Amino acid sequence: MKNGFLLKLKKLFLLKPESDQPTQNDFFESVFQFSLNACFVYSKKTLELIAINKMAVVLLELPPEKDLKGINMTQVMMRYLAGDSPNLDLLMNQVSERWTGEAIFVTNNKKRFHGLVNTNILPEEMNECEYQVLCISDATALKQAKDDVTNSLSKLDNATKSKARFLSSMSHELRTPLNGIIGTSNVILADPDLSESLKGHLNVIRYSSEHMLGIVNDLLDFSKMDAKKMELKEEAFNLVKCFRNISSSFSLQSQTQGLDLVTSFPEIELDSIEIVSDQTKLSQVLKNLLSNALKFTPGGKVEFKVKIKESKDTRIELYFEIRDTGIGIAKDKQQEIFNAFSQVHSEDLKRKYEGTGLGLTISRQLVNMMGGSLKVESELGKGSCFYFTLSFKMAPKQIVNLIISEPSVAIKKDIRAVRVLVV
Repeated sequence: MKNGFLLKLKKLFLLKPESDQPTQNDFFESVFQFSLNACFVYSKKTLELIAINKMAVVLLELPPEKDLKGINMTQVMMRYLAGDSPNLDLLMNQVSERWTGEAIFVTNNKKRFHGLVNTNILPEEMNECEYQVLCISDATALKQAKDDVTNSLSKLDNATKSKARFLSSMSHELRTPLNGIIGTSNVILADPDLSESLKGHLNVIRYSSEHMLGIVNDLLDFSKMDAKKMELKEEAFNLVKCFRNISSSFSLQSQTQGLDLVTSFPEIELDSIEIVSDQTKLSQVLKNLLSNALKFTPGGKVEFKVKIKESKDTRIELYFEIRDTGIGIAKDKQQEIFNAFSQVHSEDLKRKYEGTGLGLTISRQLVNMMGGSLKVESELGKGSCFYFTLSFKMAPKQIVNLIISEPSVAIKKDIRAVRVLVV
């Protein structure tokens, strides 16, 4: 078996030894000649070129009569290295014993190619004559692909910046008239002499304007996140006031829909605590989740819960949960809902429950920015539960020193007819 394999190897490498048994030198010579890299073997001491393989001839496009043996390796580099090549001085003046880098070469036919260069010393047991090997592989296609990717990324970055500028300008231009329409509608609706017919039309105008304003705001937030421009603005605020404002903003909507909006948070424990975070972004997440819960719940209730998981001297960890008894989400669609512009319900439900499909995408990214992870549990026809946990830094409590100063005027013993302002 061994002799048969060696004979096949000899035929494969076109070896023609004197005997039928290829020697170890023949084997290594075949590996050297048929390597996919251009190989140059030269003396470590004198830099005299000892041998080159067939790929070196092909890569440098050398004519058959061209013989580089005996030439100094530095001269070879001077002859075939491009004048604008990286690592030019290193390869022309002092070829390192062990080095890897890039270079640009010019072939015998004046063609340029990008090469990856690797120099090394043969192992001691195989290097009695102290030979050094320099290998060159043609990386022109790889370099071109790398340049194409870099150019594409640059164009994509410019396009993203242009899109962000456009959306930012557009949103500001649209929000001004929309706010004007909403404000004017509210003023007219406050007129007690307004007929029911006109009230209905004005309510349609106000609802449509508010809906459009929400879309514009979502697009602007998504654009900021896409361009990595969204930042958290940390400030101290009271959690209880924040939660009350959020729940009260949805009380009218829940009553109109005939739904029970149940809120549960530890008011006594949180009332005296101020945390440092972005109140606007936290409120935006909770409002998005509550809005979705109310939208997709035709009957039943929506629960807004907050629990204290852990409280220390300087930090507090809170668990947030928005649960509803709505239409629910299929198991295989529960991660898809967080994709941008994604609506996983049927076409009939999509028309019924209109929206951009950005609310949950923005909410998840905001929760991630604040150090949490927005998750969902849901079952079709039985409702959904969105929950996340966040850790907040507590604001230092302010110490108020009450300084009682001496009265500037004498206090009258008879205080009749003295006027007192009680605030």
